[in-house]
Amino acid sequence: MEQITPHYPVVYGSQNKQARTVLVYGNCQAPSAAQSLATLDDLHEDFALCAL
Repeated sequence: MEQITPHYPVVYGSQNKQARTVLVYGNCQAPSAAQSLATLDDLHEDFALCAL
């Protein structure tokens, strides 16, 4: 069976070029954690979360 490799990095949150970038590094749960963090409304700034 052939495995499908995701295209990394996966970016969640703001697509603005001036957004602060947060790197989320870890195991297979890093993309899920980055996606959850991107849904927070009270960050008060523009963030892009990048799962590696």
